[in-house]
Amino acid sequence: MTRALALLRRAGRYAWDNPSAEQDARRILSSLRLGAVLGLVTLLVLVAAGLALLWLPEEDRVLRRVVVEVGVGPYLTLVALGTLTLCLALVVPIHASGLLEGPRWRGYLDQLVTTGMSPARYFLGKWATSQPYFLALIAATLPFVALFGLLGGLSLGRTALSYALLWLWANLLLVATLGLGVVLHEVIALALVLLLAAGALAVDLTPAPSAFAGWTPLRYLAQPLVAAASGTDAAELERLYGDARLLGATLPGPAWSVLRWALVGAAAAITCLVGPLHAFVPGLNGFGAVVLQGDARRAFFRRMRPFVTRRVDLAFLFENRGPRLVRLTLPLRAAAQLLVVAVAAAGAVGFVFHPDLLRGIRWLDPILAFDMVGCSLVLSLTLFLLRGGRAEAALAWRVGGRDVPLLVVDAAVLALVCGGLVALHTGAVLTAWPDLGGLVRTGRTSGLTHPEAFLYATTASLDVLVGSAVVGFLVLKAAGARVLGGGAALLVTSVWLTVQAALPAIPYALGSGFSRAPDSVTRAFAGPLLAIGLASPAAALEAVSDVATERGGGGDLLLAHWLWQGAFAWVFGAYAWAGHRERRAEALALEALRRGAQGPHPACPACGGPRARVAWTWWGGAVGTALVGLARCLDCGRVARAADPAAGWTRAAALAFAARAALGVTLAGAALSWALGLGGAS
Repeated sequence: MTRALALLRRAGRYAWDNPSAEQDARRILSSLRLGAVLGLVTLLVLVAAGLALLWLPEEDRVLRRVVVEVGVGPYLTLVALGTLTLCLALVVPIHASGLLEGPRWRGYLDQLVTTGMSPARYFLGKWATSQPYFLALIAATLPFVALFGLLGGLSLGRTALSYALLWLWANLLLVATLGLGVVLHEVIALALVLLLAAGALAVDLTPAPSAFAGWTPLRYLAQPLVAAASGTDAAELERLYGDARLLGATLPGPAWSVLRWALVGAAAAITCLVGPLHAFVPGLNGFGAVVLQGDARRAFFRRMRPFVTRRVDLAFLFENRGPRLVRLTLPLRAAAQLLVVAVAAAGAVGFVFHPDLLRGIRWLDPILAFDMVGCSLVLSLTLFLLRGGRAEAALAWRVGGRDVPLLVVDAAVLALVCGGLVALHTGAVLTAWPDLGGLVRTGRTSGLTHPEAFLYATTASLDVLVGSAVVGFLVLKAAGARVLGGGAALLVTSVWLTVQAALPAIPYALGSGFSRAPDSVTRAFAGPLLAIGLASPAAALEAVSDVATERGGGGDLLLAHWLWQGAFAWVFGAYAWAGHRERRAEALALEALRRGAQGPHPACPACGGPRARVAWTWWGGAVGTALVGLARCLDCGRVARAADPAAGWTRAAALAFAARAALGVTLAGAALSWALGLGGAS
């Protein structure tokens, strides 16, 4: 106990021992804004208590009976604490939105950078100075709770636990806003946190399973009201609002909420420690200004200067995080991404395979639809977290004397997410197998008829989604190695996934129609069209549905989908790897230039600037470009031979292009022959 208290005192001294903590505390507690917020909270609690006591019971007979069962005191206490929950969801993100940008807006961020203050101490100080603010907001409801307690029936233990959950909820909003403010602009982070908080409040108020809900204290506050309800749905509502059940395990609602809050808070705290990924690359060094001679894109960077300046300011702030955190930046970032995705995956699976939800649905098709939507959202969230631009592509993790590129680290994260999602999904299906077997068809002429068909459909559909996510990840990394920001790479990936899902589905629909034609000539075209169409994940999911519902068709041709995904993965994987190698070579060449050392290649004969190896070209790919051996000037952009920049390379380029074209024609002819043969066989 003594040791724990000593650690707490040490942490407190560490948090308050920074230049801005005391000033921030005085400004927060002495500002007129705090008094206005406290007055607003008090007014809202009074209005909510009046409406809940005088108007709502008169309008709703069920609520009037619940108030009689629970008691007026506990009922008004829950209303007051629920109102405080809503106020915290609005006030805390607005309060936290200026904690990171404040020093930049007031012009003293350079002073913090030059003092060598670490981001850990800076953000811990912001957290410490926010605690009196939170306690003042929470204390504003204490007189009302004490007054309502005089009406009787109030449980001190439950009230204390409710206040503890409210304090943790406020800190979760604070850490989440700060973490998102590091990764995104604070205006975007504020809007996103407010949107997520509103969604969490709505989910907790609806009769969703607690394994999926419980993101706010509202679910715990509403449990006495649900328990006092009566009627035919009372038992089912009590199970939904009660303990969380996932994979056969049962957790109390508050414990499940605190566990997920801790995981999300840990991910946000890691982001505050390591900061956004950054690397000083040609054209973006020197506080966002273009300092290299002859850069043709100078006007573009001048237009982007406000955004670039913010990134560079934060980059210099997070350079103070210390050498140990610098080495561990990529693995810590990967851990934060896995924490967020794990929480999302557990919530999605807990919703789909909740026992009460399975008992309430009388056929298997809606469960399959919910499952695929949940898996798609989890994989989409993973791609969003793994986005990155041209600057980040130059980063690497130093392990055992070797550099592990960012592409490999992110690929490992994707592999862990896909493997964990498959394992979680398999465990959920096996746990829910008795409930799935109890579902029967009710007046349906088509659809899944037995649990074995459901198992096949979910497994095959999840394989299709995972394959599409892998290809989307490679497209994301290939685009991210070329474009400036992660948002542009994410846009390119979204366009690719949309086109891949939509366009090939047209020949698949035509092939499905041709396969039922009466003449053999028309049926001969069905195989090639189906094979082309199965490049689309939407067409592959339709083929899986055809097999699972015993409508026939699609089972033999489903192999074409994996051949297409393998081809896409090969092309975009090579392109992504080459792009990341180029960015890494540029970063090393620029580092050598800063040290005044000779780069790995002779200087550019046109301008004398440093050069980095080119890893991919449109005419030679990765292999042909490596055979020729090219390097690009980081100053003027001239491409020439790496060993002898004055020598020409037109003949070698033509030979490499001819070899690549011949290989492409051969592969296309082999694929067409296979498709025609498959069409004749069908």
